[in-house]
Amino acid sequence: DWRAAKTLAALRLEPDTPVVRRAEHDPFDDLVAEGTVLVLGHWRYTGRGHSPGQALFAKTIAEDLAETRRAARHAIQEEVDFWREAA
Repeated sequence: DWRAAKTLAALRLEPDTPVVRRAEHDPFDDLVAEGTVLVLGHWRYTGRGHSPGQALFAKTIAEDLAETRRAARHAIQEEVDFWREAA
């Protein structure tokens, strides 16, 4: 639906223009009437998870976040301890 809407918009056609969806186009397909927009599309598996470079970035970011959280907890505890001693 998204691809069809983008195609109609790119062709400056009305949103209610008939759309036929096919994974492949058969040039002899007589089901596609005159004035109908044919949207070709298919799904392809491109992989799962991060690439090795992305995995390295993700690991680095996760380690940075963990260190930041540890430092924040430590700073909060020091602040609490300071005020306990001051009271």
